[in-house]
Amino acid sequence: VLPVLYSVFEKRKKFKFRPNKSLLILLLASSGLLLSEQSVAQQKELTLDQAIEWALLNNNELKSYELKAEKSKSLIPTAFNIDKTSFYYNYEGYNIGENGQILNVFGVMQNFQFPSVYSLQKKVNQQQYYMEDLNFQIKKRDLIKEVSQRYYKVVYIQNKQSLILYLDSLYRNFATAAQRRFELGETNNLEKLTAQAKRNQLNTLALQVADNIDAAYQALKEVLQVDSSFVIKEDELEPVLFPGNINLEEIPGNQYFSEAQRMTETMVNLEKNKFLPDLQLEYYLATNKGPVPNFYNSYTVGIAIPLWFGSQKANLRSSKLQKDIVSREAASYSLVLNSKYKQLQSKLKQYKRAVDYYNNTGQMLAQEIVKSAERSYYGGEINFFQYIQSLDEATTIVLDYLENLNNYNQTVLEIKYLNY
Repeated sequence: VLPVLYSVFEKRKKFKFRPNKSLLILLLASSGLLLSEQSVAQQKELTLDQAIEWALLNNNELKSYELKAEKSKSLIPTAFNIDKTSFYYNYEGYNIGENGQILNVFGVMQNFQFPSVYSLQKKVNQQQYYMEDLNFQIKKRDLIKEVSQRYYKVVYIQNKQSLILYLDSLYRNFATAAQRRFELGETNNLEKLTAQAKRNQLNTLALQVADNIDAAYQALKEVLQVDSSFVIKEDELEPVLFPGNINLEEIPGNQYFSEAQRMTETMVNLEKNKFLPDLQLEYYLATNKGPVPNFYNSYTVGIAIPLWFGSQKANLRSSKLQKDIVSREAASYSLVLNSKYKQLQSKLKQYKRAVDYYNNTGQMLAQEIVKSAERSYYGGEINFFQYIQSLDEATTIVLDYLENLNNYNQTVLEIKYLNY
């Protein structure tokens, strides 16, 4: 039996699995994983950019954040909330004009808060809108990260599946050959049973990986929130481009807390300005009917001074406490963010070290293990069990590489879209 792994490891480029189409179809059919060519053809091949575009257009949670920002923006003009205008009519028997007729009095009255209150309230409303818009940007950033991570997880598991299917086909051939050799008396029963056990083990693992792919697709659809059917091309798993050092001050979360601190300062100033007197304007016109009608008008300008400060003092104290709360939350966020950034950098170095090991040493070592085991087994230098053990060692090196590369990619995406 010529192991397929020999041809795989022999290539100098990065490890890439391209199974024979007819063999793959046979394997899928035998394990219940076969999809008809017609249904596959009908499915759209989805790239990462397209997946992100779909999510941004269709994710309902993201849309709700966008609508919240729009709602907050629509409330900015409510800062100029002037009290209702009062119109009145007065008729009193003792209010008599010079012509001896009772006067009919028509008047209008309007109360205003101190002008600075309106300007500060508008500033608060604008800052609330900025914060809601930053919330939307944060959610958008998190969504892009989720889509990217789940997309690359599908690619990772597909690469893993390709290797498992190759090994499954290899041990299937081993099991068949061992059975035939046992029937011809060329080998013992232990070799036959070992080959069958290994084949069954790989077949079970292939089914588990197929289930993992289904679960990964469902996780991706969960954030895309589309009804369209799609497939992800089975490309080689490549490292995600590392963004380099990140300016934490530019992260939307830090911007959010900076804006929140500015808003609490404005709210403190707003509560202070509410201690200022309100303004009152009044105008009335008095007239009556008679041989010579009389007309009188009058203007009144006044102020309303707060004499009871208990409620307003409580509001001012509450706004100051809110300012302290936001200040501490911002400090905590900054500390946690810096700590998380350093932890992710440490993890990234760990995974990069493992990936570099494979590219510099592990890949060549796995190739040599397979080649040496191939020569030794067919040269009669090692037995079947030693040969299987060598293939398992080579396979473990590749599987570890795929897992570390996936962890590397997931960590890069965490850093690229850093938030918490």
